[in-house]
Amino acid sequence: MSNSSDDSPSEQLQLLIGEILSSSSAHPYSFISMVRRFIIQYSLDRVTQPHEIINIAYERAIAAQKKQVVIVNYKAWLRSTCLNIVREKSRQHRRELAMNPQSHVFDSLISTEAMTEIEDEEPQLTREQRIHLLLKALEQLIQMRPDIGQLMRLRLLEEHDWADIQQILAEDGETCKTATLRKRASRGKRLLRRIYHQLEDDLLQTQGVRKP
Repeated sequence: MSNSSDDSPSEQLQLLIGEILSSSSAHPYSFISMVRRFIIQYSLDRVTQPHEIINIAYERAIAAQKKQVVIVNYKAWLRSTCLNIVREKSRQHRRELAMNPQSHVFDSLISTEAMTEIEDEEPQLTREQRIHLLLKALEQLIQMRPDIGQLMRLRLLEEHDWADIQQILAEDGETCKTATLRKRASRGKRLLRRIYHQLEDDLLQTQGVRKP
């Protein structure tokens, strides 16, 4: 990118964005890949794409210019802004999922450890019924024990590793060791299975089916 001192801030921004989004530039292989890593780190690859994040960052840069905010290094500013946008989207996604777990991607759920265990045990129910019950059980767990329920959602549904979960919780003001999270998750599995089996019993009773 040309960094001529004669370029106005607006021109500098336009040039940088043009180079980042240009298929003939080297920038896509670094900047766009970096934004994609941010998205994958926060498990948002099914929710958003790098170009969307970059466009939002560009709009914020324009807004900052209108407010006469001084931006010394536009590339560094865009990098940190893109990361902040991804974090914002992650928090928004977590809130939406907590309110409506059934909105999560179907294929992601059936690959989880909890779903596999339950699938092996309940031949009386269809897979769709088992998934529905598991989601309902998780929703009840979140209401009963928000700390454990949110951890189970992060671990089972969003499939975060322990380091990611520690970072997510830290952003919400909670500091936990990995060992503490593992113990909480172990309690969560027991609670989730207990709630699930109660829901399953209720469903089978309404269908007039007895468990073996």
